[in-house]
Formats: sequence, structure tokens, C-alpha cells
Amino acid sequence: MESQKADISQWRSAMLKMEKRNLKALIRNYLQPVSDDVPPEQIVSQLAEYLRKPETQQDIFELFDDFDLVLIGLVLLKGGLSRQDAILILRGEISEYELDFRLDNLVERLVLFAEKENHYKLTPFLEQPLLSRWTIQDLVFGARQSGEYHSAARFSLQDLFLASAFVVKFESSLFRKNGELTAHVMSKIQQFFNTDSQAPGIVSAIIADFEKKSLLTRKDHAAQLHEEAFARFMLDCAANNPLSSVLTSYPEIGAAFMPFMNHSFRFSGKGLMRFLRILALAGNMKIDPAEIAEQLTRYGLLIKDNDAFICIAQRAKMRAIANQTNGKPKLLIDGTGIIHVLPEAGLDVFLALLKIAELRNAAEIWSFEITRESAKKAFAEGYSASGILDELAHLAQCSVPEMLAMTLSAWEREHVSLRIMKGYVVSFDDEMARILEAGKAFENLHVTRLAKNLVFLDSHQAKMLPEILGKIGLPVPPIMTSSGTDQGKPLLQISPVMPPAQSSTARNYAGASEFAIIDFDSQSSQEAPSVSQDSISMQKLLDAVSAMEISDRIQSVLEERIRRKLIISVRQLQTLKAEMERDERLGRTMNGGHSAEGLNFQGKLHIIKGALKNKKARLTVQWISEGQERKTDMRPASLEKTETDYLLTGEDLVSHSPLTLRVGAIRHLALSEGIIS
Repeated sequence: MESQKADISQWRSAMLKMEKRNLKALIRNYLQPVSDDVPPEQIVSQLAEYLRKPETQQDIFELFDDFDLVLIGLVLLKGGLSRQDAILILRGEISEYELDFRLDNLVERLVLFAEKENHYKLTPFLEQPLLSRWTIQDLVFGARQSGEYHSAARFSLQDLFLASAFVVKFESSLFRKNGELTAHVMSKIQQFFNTDSQAPGIVSAIIADFEKKSLLTRKDHAAQLHEEAFARFMLDCAANNPLSSVLTSYPEIGAAFMPFMNHSFRFSGKGLMRFLRILALAGNMKIDPAEIAEQLTRYGLLIKDNDAFICIAQRAKMRAIANQTNGKPKLLIDGTGIIHVLPEAGLDVFLALLKIAELRNAAEIWSFEITRESAKKAFAEGYSASGILDELAHLAQCSVPEMLAMTLSAWEREHVSLRIMKGYVVSFDDEMARILEAGKAFENLHVTRLAKNLVFLDSHQAKMLPEILGKIGLPVPPIMTSSGTDQGKPLLQISPVMPPAQSSTARNYAGASEFAIIDFDSQSSQEAPSVSQDSISMQKLLDAVSAMEISDRIQSVLEERIRRKLIISVRQLQTLKAEMERDERLGRTMNGGHSAEGLNFQGKLHIIKGALKNKKARLTVQWISEGQERKTDMRPASLEKTETDYLLTGEDLVSHSPLTLRVGAIRHLALSEGIIS
């Protein structure tokens, strides 16, 4: 309530700062003429009472077109809109001149008022009734065409990232020579997600981006997945924002997008660009909105539907980091050894299975299988058969089928048999593991992982260790001999000697929520209706003018005012018609303007010079060209003297093209001086 009183006070103050002739023009247009001795305060009070009436508000709203709604929404969104911000947000949609004209037009229609020069606010009497019909997000960003889009998306982006990791880890021939995924891999992905036609394309995009995010290293036609980095990346995204997996460099944008994603919002094409430009301005970010829109579309978060972009809520869904249902199973293991993950399982279950099993199916229930290949990889990374079986028993809350246990034990014996290892064992703690992985220390070496944070290097590889550590700024630790260690301890230990550098995937999400600029739950989700330039209400007014017995000049002026939405009701139209007929009999133009006929050369010059001093002035001119009488409205720009005449130049407000006329050739000239012209 206090806020509304303050806004009304600002509105009154702004109106009282107007020139009195402009105030008189407003009240004459919407109510009735007033005499010169009426104080401005009384005029403003009459306008306030007029705007409070529900029928007035209804008439004003019915004449809004789509761009009116955009400008009004921007004013509400930002609590007041500066001309400069409007230019930046609406870049490429409208020229600066046209923007000025639209803002002035909304001021003339009493929808906006100029709080100060080039800074606009919404007339306070209209705010509450307007927000009961439209939401701010619909006004500024929404696509107002009718129709619904039913997405076939079934899998979240998180699920597709997980599937991509399994594909990278267990496919020996992943890439073609041109870097694209092989047909075999694409076919396998399609089998995984046979109910989601977009999934293969999204997985292909994800794998292509893994290398950019330092989550894999290409090796000819295959790739090595950096599992620890991938696990941290997925946990980081799940803990902060699901869109972080795509917009890694712009966590603020990801946070602001989530309310729209969760509500399957329907952006217009231009609305999406406006949304991204507003975020860029708020966060002082240099971004390419088109590039971000393309990225979100490529990952299936947005779907293009005609001129709209629809947020696909399913893509943004996230599993909990860890299943909190203590004592309940997270997976089932059938008699053949196939592992079925229960729908309520958390992200931790999938990350655990990534270390030991291959993905077999994701279409209905995610299914995995421990194969000879996956077991060998797990053993090479330091896992034991007993450790794998214990983990599976814990997740399933029951004992593992005996056949699977026997098979795993046999594979483990096969793995450790006949192995002669001569070289060096390197151990490190968790902190150092992160430094080594971030620096890609062992990337180009064939490293045998004996256990967690424990690797084996042969003699040749050990000689390369000083160079490898030097590249990432670590000193070479001393070699410990067997006599200096207890039995079973490693021969070489590395400990961190400096704080680890911040991970390239770590992001600071502090303050990101301030960019989530729309509170959906506090607003109506009603879709904003589209209002065309010639709305039903406008057509009704035009039909009423056509039925009147009036002169062509009055009809032309009234029709032009209706199209500029300065006439909002039949009652107002009839009042203006009577005023104009009276002015016509007295030889005056509306709003205290002046006119001059053909031979009154000095009169025409006087009117033109006066118009050049007023940026809101508009001239109605009639002249003869090629034997035909022409008439138009123009905004004057300059007046130049020639040897025999004067040349008037400006913009034709009908065709929006340049116009140059000889003053002597003008048969009739009329000036409208008020802000209503």
C-alpha cells in the first residue's frame, strides 16, 4: 500500500511538471476541454479519477498490441525502464526512432509516465488490474500464440551424461576419422534410449563436449574417461544447478533458467533473446545470446516449435546425490547376474556402477552387466572381487547370486595370475590425487592402478616422473628403498607440498539466485492473449467513424488517432468528433495548433519554425505533385533557404521515408503542438 502511494505521488509530480498546454491536450482528448484558468492540480485529479475507473482500464487493455505488452513488461520487471536499457534489451527488434515513438505513444495513452527524462514507469492505477490479467514473464518473454507442444523427451540431461560416460569407458572404437561417433556406437545409444528420439544426438553432443571440459582424453579412435573428474563434475552439477552441466561458464544463467524449465515455459524467439540480454546486463557478462540458445537447443533443454522455444522440464530433472531410504534396496540382481537399478536410486549408485559394470539398457529400467572387460578394468584400477561383491550386497540389501560371485572370483584369479611387475609403486592422498588428475600427470603413461591412490610405474615410466611433476609445479620426492619401509608399504610416496590449484570445473555459485528474476509460484500462469494491431475494439471504433457524417479531414484525423490508440471508447470518439466539428467551423486545429493556407507564406514559415523547436510536433501537409493532390503527416527535421523558396525536409510518418517539400508548393499546413497530435 505504501509503495502504491509513493508511485501515485511520483505520477502526480510528473504530470504537474508537464507544460500546461500538454496537460490540457490530454484532458481534452480523454475527457473535455478546460478553460485556461483551471489549475493543473485539478486537471491531474480529473485524469486520476478517469484512470481509476474499471471501464477505462478495460478500454486501455483491449488496445494493447504485442510490443506494447513487451515494453510494459520491461517497465514492471525492472521497476522502471530507462531508454538506454530499452535500446540494449531490444537490440535488433526495433529502431531507436521507432522505440522513442512507441514510448511517447504509451505516455500519450496514459499507460506510462516519464518519471524523469528518458526514464519511464507504469501509471500506478493500471498496475494491479494489469497483473491480474498477465504475468511479467509472459509479457516480456512469452510466446502468445495458442497451441501446446507434447515432448517425447523421457530422459533427463543427467541420465544422458551418465550414459555418455558408460559409452566412452567401454567402447574400444568410439570415433571415426572425422571425429564423429561411429555408426555402431550411435546404434547402441539408440537401443539404450529407444523411446527418446533426441537422445542419440544429445549424447553425441555431450561426448564432443567431454573433451572441452577435460573429462576425457582422445586416443586414436577411442578415449579414456577421467572418472574421478567426471564424478566430481556430476556431483557438483547435482548440488548446484542441473543446467551447470551445459552452461558451465555461466552458472548465473543456469540458475535463472531453472524456474522457466520447471514450468515448461514457452519463450518467443525474441523473448528468449531478451531474457539472455537482461541476464547479461544484470551480471555484466559478455555473452552471445544466440550461441547460448543454440547450445540449450542442442542439449534438448529447449525445443523449437514454429517461432517459439519450449522448455522441456524432463531434461532438467535431477536424481538425488544419494538415496536416503536407509535399509531399502537400491538395485536388484537377477539370477543371470544382470543388475537392475530401482527408479528411486540416487546418483551415487550410477557412479559406483560406472567403475564395475557396462550399461545394457535404459529404456524402461536401467540395467547393467559385469562383463569380463568391465571386471578387468575394475581390477586394474585397484578393486578386488570381494570389494565389488560387498558393494553390490550393500546396494541390493541382500547377498549376491552365487554364480556372479564365482565368476568374479575366477576373473580376479585370472587377472592376478602370471604377473611379474618390476618397477615403482607410487602412493598419494586424496588431495594430491586431485592435483595429479587436474594436471593430467599420468595421461600419456600406461599406468596400472593397484588400489585407490596407488599406481604402479615400470622403470622407464619412473624415469619420466621428474619431468611430469615439473610440468605441474611439483617437486620430485625422494625414492624410499625397501629397507626404509615396512613390509607392504609403497617404495615411493608423494604428499602435497602446496595448496592445490582451484579445479577448472569448480564454480562459485554464490549469488546466482539473484538472477532467478521470475518468481513463478507467486504469479498467475495464465497465458497472455495476443492482441493484433487492428484488434476487435479498434475495428469497432473504426466502424463507428465510417458511420459518421463528417468531413474527410475529420474522418482522417479520427482514424489516425484510433490507430495510434489515443481513442479508447465510443464515448470519447463522439466527444472528440463534436470538438473537431466546432474547431473546423472556427478554423482551428486540435490542441491549440495553427494552420496556414497556400498564399500565406509567412504564416507557413512561422508554423514550421515553431514545429522545429518541439520534438513532439507533427505537421499535416497538403501539396500538389504531378498534377495530383497529396496529403500526409510529417515530422520536420530542417528548413533551408534557397534563392527563390524554402525547402522543408523531414520524415513521412505514413510511409516512414524521407520527405522534402518546397514551402511555396504547400497548399495547406497544420501544426499539432501538444503531446497528443
